[in-house]
Amino acid sequence: MTFNQKKLLKLMKQVQPLEAHPLMFDLMEVKGKTQPAFKAVNPETGSPPEASPFDREKTVDILKELKDLGLILPSTNLDAKNAQYMILRHPAYHTGELFLRRIGEFLFKSVFVPVIVALLTTLVTLWLKRIFG
Repeated sequence: MTFNQKKLLKLMKQVQPLEAHPLMFDLMEVKGKTQPAFKAVNPETGSPPEASPFDREKTVDILKELKDLGLILPSTNLDAKNAQYMILRHPAYHTGELFLRRIGEFLFKSVFVPVIVALLTTLVTLWLKRIFG
């Protein structure tokens, strides 16, 4: 996960702290300026709109990356120029666990599996030497 993805995800979690509640992304007025921003669809469950730190195109690109990672579930096409609705999925609220799980998977694939394969290869080689040697 990139720094920009984390930054945007943190902003989205500030706007909508509850899981499975939709967010809206569109050009809207925040602090007197019209800019790309997120707001909670149901204002009772979220905070006021928050401006994206990026321009609209970069924000849409980051949202597509988050969708590919399975962290958001957009209900409309992310290329559309109108308002886009999305839901933060459960893993989006637990990115630390996701990060640790990916580290564990990497260590398993790159350290544990090669060690086991090397040990099995050594045992098979010694066994074959004993039989045929």
